[in-house]
Amino acid sequence: MKKRDAFRSYEGMAMRGYAKGLRAAWAFLPLLLPSCSTDSVDVDVPAGRPVSLSVYVPTPADTRANSYYLADGGIPVGRSIGVYGYYHDNAAWSTASTPNFMFNQEALCEDPAVDYTYAPLKYWPNETGDKLSFIAYYPYSDDTNRATTGVTPLMTTATEGLPSYQFEVKESTADQVDFLVSKLLSNLPNGTQDVSPSGATDRTQLTMTDRVHFVLEHATSKVVVSIEVDEELRRDLAYYDVTRLELNNVCFTGTLRYTDGDHYAWSGQGGKKAVYNIDRSTAYLLLPQPLGDDVTLTLDYSMTFNTDGTVYTYDSDGQPVATDHYTYSRTGATARPNTMVSRLTGDPVDEWLPNHVYHYHVVLRADRIDFTAEVAPWGDYNWTILN
Repeated sequence: MKKRDAFRSYEGMAMRGYAKGLRAAWAFLPLLLPSCSTDSVDVDVPAGRPVSLSVYVPTPADTRANSYYLADGGIPVGRSIGVYGYYHDNAAWSTASTPNFMFNQEALCEDPAVDYTYAPLKYWPNETGDKLSFIAYYPYSDDTNRATTGVTPLMTTATEGLPSYQFEVKESTADQVDFLVSKLLSNLPNGTQDVSPSGATDRTQLTMTDRVHFVLEHATSKVVVSIEVDEELRRDLAYYDVTRLELNNVCFTGTLRYTDGDHYAWSGQGGKKAVYNIDRSTAYLLLPQPLGDDVTLTLDYSMTFNTDGTVYTYDSDGQPVATDHYTYSRTGATARPNTMVSRLTGDPVDEWLPNHVYHYHVVLRADRIDFTAEVAPWGDYNWTILN
Protein backbone atom coordinates (compact mmCIF):
# COMPACT_ATOMS: atom_id res chain seq x y z
CA MET A 1 0.00 0.00 0.00
CA LYS A 2 1.33 3.43 -0.90
CA LYS A 3 2.08 5.86 1.89
CA ARG A 4 -0.75 8.24 0.96
CA ASP A 5 -3.20 5.36 0.57
CA ALA A 6 -2.25 4.11 4.03
CA PHE A 7 -3.12 7.54 5.45
CA ARG A 8 -6.44 7.66 3.65
CA SER A 9 -7.38 4.18 4.83
CA TYR A 10 -7.22 5.53 8.37
CA GLU A 11 -8.83 8.87 7.53
CA GLY A 12 -11.30 8.54 10.42
CA MET A 13 -8.36 8.76 12.81
CA ALA A 14 -6.44 11.07 10.47
CA MET A 15 -3.15 9.76 11.85
CA ARG A 16 -1.15 7.67 9.48
CA GLY A 17 1.73 7.29 11.93
CA TYR A 18 -0.62 5.93 14.57
CA ALA A 19 -1.97 3.36 12.10
CA LYS A 20 1.49 2.21 11.09
CA GLY A 21 2.53 1.92 14.73
CA LEU A 22 -0.53 -0.21 15.46
CA ARG A 23 0.24 -2.59 12.59
CA ALA A 24 3.89 -2.83 13.68
CA ALA A 25 2.91 -3.72 17.26
CA TRP A 26 0.75 -6.64 16.11
CA ALA A 27 3.37 -7.79 13.60
CA PHE A 28 5.96 -8.27 16.35
CA LEU A 29 3.59 -9.55 19.01
CA PRO A 30 4.30 -13.30 18.35
CA LEU A 31 8.00 -12.66 18.99
CA LEU A 32 7.16 -11.28 22.43
CA LEU A 33 5.24 -14.40 23.55
CA PRO A 34 6.90 -17.71 24.49
CA SER A 35 5.45 -20.46 22.33
CA CYS A 36 4.29 -22.51 25.30
CA SER A 37 3.09 -19.64 27.46
CA THR A 38 -0.56 -19.02 28.32
CA ASP A 39 0.14 -15.62 29.92
CA SER A 40 -1.43 -12.50 28.40
CA VAL A 41 0.62 -9.49 27.41
CA ASP A 42 -0.66 -5.89 27.22
CA VAL A 43 0.79 -3.84 24.37
CA ASP A 44 0.61 -0.06 24.92
CA VAL A 45 0.34 2.04 21.77
CA PRO A 46 0.79 5.81 22.31
CA ALA A 47 -2.56 7.57 21.90
CA GLY A 48 -2.92 9.98 19.03
CA ARG A 49 -3.45 13.64 19.86
CA PRO A 50 -6.70 15.11 18.48
CA VAL A 51 -6.69 18.38 16.59
CA SER A 52 -8.25 20.92 18.99
CA LEU A 53 -9.64 24.26 17.83
CA SER A 54 -10.03 27.69 19.41
CA VAL A 55 -10.98 31.15 18.13
CA TYR A 56 -10.18 34.77 18.93
CA VAL A 57 -12.07 37.80 17.60
CA PRO A 58 -9.91 40.88 18.28
CA THR A 59 -12.71 43.45 18.55
CA PRO A 60 -14.50 44.97 21.59
CA ALA A 61 -18.03 43.80 22.24
CA ASP A 62 -20.75 45.63 20.33
CA THR A 63 -23.98 46.29 22.21
CA ARG A 64 -26.05 47.40 19.22
CA ALA A 65 -28.02 44.16 18.86
CA ASN A 66 -28.58 40.77 20.41
CA SER A 67 -28.07 38.95 17.15
CA TYR A 68 -27.15 35.29 17.30
CA TYR A 69 -24.88 35.82 14.32
CA LEU A 70 -23.21 38.96 15.69
CA ALA A 71 -19.69 37.98 16.73
CA ASP A 72 -18.14 41.21 18.03
CA GLY A 73 -16.20 40.25 21.12
CA GLY A 74 -16.47 36.50 20.46
CA ILE A 75 -18.42 33.78 18.71
CA PRO A 76 -21.82 33.31 20.41
CA VAL A 77 -22.13 30.09 22.38
CA GLY A 78 -24.13 27.59 20.35
CA ARG A 79 -22.94 28.94 16.98
CA SER A 80 -20.34 27.30 14.76
CA ILE A 81 -17.35 28.16 12.61
CA GLY A 82 -16.53 26.35 9.37
CA VAL A 83 -13.02 24.89 8.93
CA TYR A 84 -11.07 23.74 5.90
CA GLY A 85 -8.05 21.53 6.59
CA TYR A 86 -5.24 20.49 4.24
CA TYR A 87 -2.92 17.50 4.71
CA HIS A 88 0.62 17.70 3.28
CA ASP A 89 2.62 14.54 2.71
CA ASN A 90 6.20 15.79 3.22
CA ALA A 91 5.38 19.01 1.38
CA ALA A 92 4.42 22.59 2.15
CA TRP A 93 0.99 24.02 1.46
CA SER A 94 0.59 25.35 -2.07
CA THR A 95 -2.16 26.76 -4.25
CA ALA A 96 -2.53 23.24 -5.64
CA SER A 97 -3.50 21.87 -2.20
CA THR A 98 -7.07 20.64 -1.71
CA PRO A 99 -9.09 20.51 1.56
CA ASN A 100 -8.53 16.76 1.96
CA PHE A 101 -8.28 16.74 5.77
CA MET A 102 -11.36 18.80 6.73
CA PHE A 103 -13.98 20.03 4.30
CA ASN A 104 -16.29 22.74 5.66
CA GLN A 105 -16.04 21.06 9.03
CA GLU A 106 -18.57 22.46 11.50
CA ALA A 107 -17.01 23.28 14.89
CA LEU A 108 -19.48 24.27 17.60
CA CYS A 109 -18.63 27.01 20.10
CA GLU A 110 -19.02 25.64 23.64
CA ASP A 111 -16.91 28.46 25.11
CA PRO A 112 -16.10 31.63 23.12
CA ALA A 113 -12.35 31.51 23.78
CA VAL A 114 -11.19 27.92 23.91
CA ASP A 115 -13.77 25.20 23.49
CA TYR A 116 -14.89 24.25 19.97
CA THR A 117 -16.18 20.73 19.41
CA TYR A 118 -16.52 18.77 16.18
CA ALA A 119 -17.05 15.19 15.09
CA PRO A 120 -15.60 12.87 14.10
CA LEU A 121 -12.35 13.87 15.77
CA LYS A 122 -9.27 14.16 13.60
CA TYR A 123 -5.74 13.44 14.83
CA TRP A 124 -2.33 14.88 14.12
CA PRO A 125 -0.17 12.81 11.76
CA ASN A 126 3.08 12.05 13.57
CA GLU A 127 5.51 11.08 10.83
CA THR A 128 8.43 13.39 10.17
CA GLY A 129 7.60 15.90 7.46
CA ASP A 130 3.81 15.56 7.65
CA LYS A 131 2.04 18.87 8.00
CA LEU A 132 -1.47 20.29 8.23
CA SER A 133 -2.84 23.71 7.21
CA PHE A 134 -6.13 25.28 8.29
CA ILE A 135 -8.39 28.21 7.44
CA ALA A 136 -11.77 29.13 8.95
CA TYR A 137 -14.79 31.38 8.59
CA TYR A 138 -17.90 32.37 10.58
CA PRO A 139 -20.79 31.68 10.61
CA TYR A 140 -20.73 28.07 9.47
CA SER A 141 -22.98 27.74 6.46
CA ASP A 142 -24.46 24.84 4.53
CA ASP A 143 -27.66 24.11 2.64
CA THR A 144 -29.74 24.16 5.83
CA ASN A 145 -28.95 27.70 6.97
CA ARG A 146 -27.55 29.51 3.93
CA ALA A 147 -30.64 31.65 3.51
CA THR A 148 -30.19 32.94 7.06
CA THR A 149 -26.43 33.46 7.13
CA GLY A 150 -26.12 34.89 3.62
CA VAL A 151 -22.79 33.01 3.31
CA THR A 152 -22.26 30.62 0.40
CA PRO A 153 -18.85 28.86 0.39
CA LEU A 154 -17.62 28.49 -3.20
CA MET A 155 -15.58 25.35 -2.51
CA THR A 156 -15.66 21.66 -3.37
CA THR A 157 -13.48 18.80 -2.20
CA ALA A 158 -11.61 19.05 -5.50
CA THR A 159 -11.10 22.84 -5.38
CA GLU A 160 -7.43 23.76 -5.22
CA GLY A 161 -6.14 26.55 -3.02
CA LEU A 162 -8.09 28.73 -0.61
CA PRO A 163 -11.86 29.00 -0.24
CA SER A 164 -13.92 31.90 -1.52
CA TYR A 165 -17.39 32.99 -0.47
CA GLN A 166 -20.47 34.65 -1.90
CA PHE A 167 -22.09 36.93 0.68
CA GLU A 168 -25.36 38.82 0.90
CA VAL A 169 -26.04 41.52 3.50
CA LYS A 170 -29.44 41.32 5.19
CA GLU A 171 -31.49 44.51 5.17
CA SER A 172 -32.66 44.45 8.79
CA THR A 173 -30.02 45.20 11.40
CA ALA A 174 -31.40 42.39 13.56
CA ASP A 175 -30.68 39.93 10.74
CA GLN A 176 -27.30 41.25 9.65
CA VAL A 177 -24.47 38.75 9.94
CA ASP A 178 -20.98 39.45 11.23
CA PHE A 179 -19.11 37.57 8.51
CA LEU A 180 -15.60 36.67 9.72
CA VAL A 181 -12.61 35.01 8.06
CA SER A 182 -9.19 33.87 9.27
CA LYS A 183 -5.79 33.84 7.67
CA LEU A 184 -4.28 30.57 6.50
CA LEU A 185 -2.46 28.72 9.28
CA SER A 186 -0.03 26.86 7.08
CA ASN A 187 2.41 23.96 7.45
CA LEU A 188 1.73 23.04 11.06
CA PRO A 189 3.58 19.91 12.18
CA ASN A 190 2.41 17.84 15.12
CA GLY A 191 3.38 19.70 18.29
CA THR A 192 3.13 23.25 17.00
CA GLN A 193 -0.65 23.61 16.43
CA ASP A 194 -1.09 27.32 16.73
CA VAL A 195 -1.64 30.37 18.85
CA SER A 196 -3.15 31.90 21.97
CA PRO A 197 -5.51 34.92 22.05
CA SER A 198 -3.06 37.75 22.61
CA GLY A 199 -4.62 40.10 20.09
CA ALA A 200 -1.78 39.89 17.59
CA THR A 201 -2.65 39.01 14.03
CA ASP A 202 0.70 37.48 13.13
CA ARG A 203 0.78 33.99 14.62
CA THR A 204 4.61 34.07 14.86
CA GLN A 205 4.17 36.73 17.57
CA LEU A 206 1.87 34.61 19.69
CA THR A 207 2.33 32.05 22.43
CA MET A 208 2.23 28.42 21.34
CA THR A 209 -0.54 26.30 22.82
CA ASP A 210 -2.00 22.89 22.14
CA ARG A 211 -4.76 24.16 19.84
CA VAL A 212 -5.18 25.33 16.30
CA HIS A 213 -6.06 28.90 17.10
CA PHE A 214 -7.87 31.03 14.53
CA VAL A 215 -7.78 34.82 14.71
CA LEU A 216 -10.95 35.86 12.90
CA GLU A 217 -11.26 39.25 11.20
CA HIS A 218 -14.45 41.10 10.29
CA ALA A 219 -14.95 40.82 6.54
CA THR A 220 -17.69 43.49 6.46
CA SER A 221 -17.60 47.24 7.10
CA LYS A 222 -19.33 48.77 10.09
CA VAL A 223 -21.18 52.01 9.26
CA VAL A 224 -22.68 54.36 11.85
CA VAL A 225 -24.42 57.69 11.26
CA SER A 226 -24.85 60.12 14.15
CA ILE A 227 -26.68 63.46 14.15
CA GLU A 228 -25.80 66.66 15.96
CA VAL A 229 -26.77 70.31 15.69
CA ASP A 230 -24.24 72.97 14.81
CA GLU A 231 -22.75 74.40 17.98
CA GLU A 232 -23.67 77.94 16.98
CA LEU A 233 -27.38 77.01 16.97
CA ARG A 234 -27.54 75.04 20.21
CA ARG A 235 -28.01 78.03 22.51
CA ASP A 236 -31.46 78.84 21.13
CA LEU A 237 -32.42 75.31 20.07
CA ALA A 238 -35.61 73.95 21.64
CA TYR A 239 -35.58 70.59 19.83
CA TYR A 240 -34.97 69.06 16.42
CA ASP A 241 -36.42 66.18 14.44
CA VAL A 242 -34.99 64.01 11.65
CA THR A 243 -37.85 62.57 9.62
CA ARG A 244 -35.78 60.85 6.92
CA LEU A 245 -32.28 59.37 6.97
CA GLU A 246 -31.20 57.07 4.19
CA LEU A 247 -28.27 55.69 2.26
CA ASN A 248 -28.80 55.44 -1.48
CA ASN A 249 -27.34 53.00 -4.02
CA VAL A 250 -25.44 50.73 -1.62
CA CYS A 251 -24.33 47.28 -2.86
CA PHE A 252 -25.54 44.28 -0.86
CA THR A 253 -23.92 41.27 -2.57
CA GLY A 254 -20.33 40.42 -3.38
CA THR A 255 -17.65 37.72 -3.49
CA LEU A 256 -14.71 37.43 -1.10
CA ARG A 257 -11.58 35.80 -2.49
CA TYR A 258 -8.16 35.34 -0.93
CA THR A 259 -5.29 36.91 -2.84
CA ASP A 260 -2.86 34.92 -0.67
CA GLY A 261 -2.92 33.26 2.73
CA ASP A 262 -2.86 36.58 4.58
CA HIS A 263 -4.96 38.86 2.37
CA TYR A 264 -8.36 38.83 0.73
CA ALA A 265 -10.42 41.19 -1.40
CA TRP A 266 -14.04 41.76 -2.34
CA SER A 267 -15.18 41.81 -5.94
CA GLY A 268 -18.34 41.64 -8.02
CA GLN A 269 -20.30 43.95 -5.71
CA GLY A 270 -23.87 44.33 -6.87
CA GLY A 271 -27.49 44.16 -5.79
CA LYS A 272 -27.69 47.91 -5.27
CA LYS A 273 -30.51 49.13 -3.11
CA ALA A 274 -31.80 52.51 -4.28
CA VAL A 275 -33.10 53.60 -0.87
CA TYR A 276 -31.88 52.11 2.38
CA ASN A 277 -33.52 53.58 5.47
CA ILE A 278 -31.23 53.72 8.48
CA ASP A 279 -31.47 54.70 12.11
CA ARG A 280 -29.04 57.17 13.57
CA SER A 281 -26.40 55.84 15.96
CA THR A 282 -27.18 52.25 14.91
CA ALA A 283 -24.29 50.11 13.66
CA TYR A 284 -24.81 48.52 10.26
CA LEU A 285 -22.68 45.66 8.92
CA LEU A 286 -22.46 46.49 5.23
CA LEU A 287 -20.57 45.18 2.24
CA PRO A 288 -17.11 46.63 1.57
CA GLN A 289 -17.30 48.53 -1.71
CA PRO A 290 -16.08 51.54 -3.67
CA LEU A 291 -18.22 54.62 -3.07
CA GLY A 292 -19.27 56.13 -6.38
CA ASP A 293 -20.98 59.45 -6.89
CA ASP A 294 -24.35 57.71 -6.80
CA VAL A 295 -23.86 56.64 -3.17
CA THR A 296 -25.48 59.41 -1.15
CA LEU A 297 -26.63 60.18 2.37
CA THR A 298 -29.97 62.01 2.34
CA LEU A 299 -32.07 63.44 5.16
CA ASP A 300 -35.06 65.62 5.99
CA TYR A 301 -34.98 67.56 9.25
CA SER A 302 -36.44 70.46 11.18
CA MET A 303 -35.10 72.58 14.06
CA THR A 304 -37.28 74.53 16.47
CA PHE A 305 -35.75 77.50 18.24
CA ASN A 306 -36.67 79.50 21.32
CA THR A 307 -37.23 83.22 20.86
CA ASP A 308 -37.13 86.24 23.15
CA GLY A 309 -40.59 87.39 22.09
CA THR A 310 -39.39 89.52 19.20
CA VAL A 311 -40.17 86.89 16.59
CA TYR A 312 -43.59 87.10 15.00
CA THR A 313 -45.93 85.02 12.96
CA TYR A 314 -48.94 86.45 11.20
CA ASP A 315 -52.61 85.71 11.75
CA SER A 316 -55.32 85.37 9.10
CA ASP A 317 -55.75 89.13 9.03
CA GLY A 318 -52.05 89.65 8.40
CA GLN A 319 -51.43 90.99 11.88
CA PRO A 320 -48.11 90.13 13.59
CA VAL A 321 -48.34 87.80 16.60
CA ALA A 322 -45.38 87.31 18.92
CA THR A 323 -44.33 83.64 19.31
CA ASP A 324 -42.07 81.72 21.69
CA HIS A 325 -40.82 79.32 19.02
CA TYR A 326 -40.11 79.22 15.36
CA THR A 327 -39.10 76.30 13.15
CA TYR A 328 -36.59 75.87 10.37
CA SER A 329 -37.17 72.90 8.03
CA ARG A 330 -35.18 71.37 5.22
CA THR A 331 -35.96 68.44 2.93
CA GLY A 332 -33.64 66.50 0.67
CA ALA A 333 -30.36 67.57 2.23
CA THR A 334 -27.79 65.35 0.47
CA ALA A 335 -24.11 64.58 0.88
CA ARG A 336 -21.82 62.20 -1.00
CA PRO A 337 -19.66 60.04 1.30
CA ASN A 338 -16.88 59.84 -1.30
CA THR A 339 -16.28 63.59 -0.92
CA MET A 340 -15.67 63.31 2.83
CA VAL A 341 -12.30 63.03 4.51
CA SER A 342 -11.20 61.20 7.63
CA ARG A 343 -10.96 63.28 10.81
CA LEU A 344 -7.99 61.13 11.86
CA THR A 345 -5.88 61.20 8.71
CA GLY A 346 -7.40 63.85 6.45
CA ASP A 347 -7.48 61.32 3.62
CA PRO A 348 -10.54 60.94 1.35
CA VAL A 349 -12.86 58.08 2.27
CA ASP A 350 -13.98 56.87 -1.14
CA GLU A 351 -14.21 53.16 -0.26
CA TRP A 352 -15.51 51.02 2.59
CA LEU A 353 -12.85 48.49 3.57
CA PRO A 354 -13.35 45.25 5.51
CA ASN A 355 -12.67 45.29 9.25
CA HIS A 356 -13.09 49.10 9.36
CA VAL A 357 -15.62 51.31 11.16
CA TYR A 358 -17.00 54.37 9.36
CA HIS A 359 -18.69 56.90 11.61
CA TYR A 360 -20.43 59.69 9.74
CA HIS A 361 -21.10 62.76 11.87
CA VAL A 362 -23.94 64.76 10.33
CA VAL A 363 -24.11 68.35 11.53
CA LEU A 364 -27.47 70.12 11.09
CA ARG A 365 -27.26 73.77 10.13
CA ALA A 366 -29.73 76.49 9.19
CA ASP A 367 -29.49 79.13 6.50
CA ARG A 368 -28.40 81.94 8.75
CA ILE A 369 -29.46 85.51 8.03
CA ASP A 370 -26.33 87.61 7.85
CA PHE A 371 -26.08 91.37 7.37
CA THR A 372 -23.39 93.36 5.68
CA ALA A 373 -23.03 97.12 5.34
CA GLU A 374 -21.12 99.31 3.00
CA VAL A 375 -20.32 102.98 3.37
CA ALA A 376 -20.47 104.76 0.04
CA PRO A 377 -17.93 107.53 -0.57
CA TRP A 378 -19.04 111.14 -0.51
CA GLY A 379 -19.91 112.33 -3.93
CA ASP A 380 -18.79 115.59 -5.58
CA TYR A 381 -21.65 118.07 -5.92
CA ASN A 382 -21.87 121.45 -7.68
CA TRP A 383 -24.16 123.84 -5.90
CA THR A 384 -26.03 126.52 -7.70
CA ILE A 385 -27.19 129.49 -5.65
CA LEU A 386 -30.40 130.89 -6.86
CA ASN A 387 -31.09 134.50 -6.08
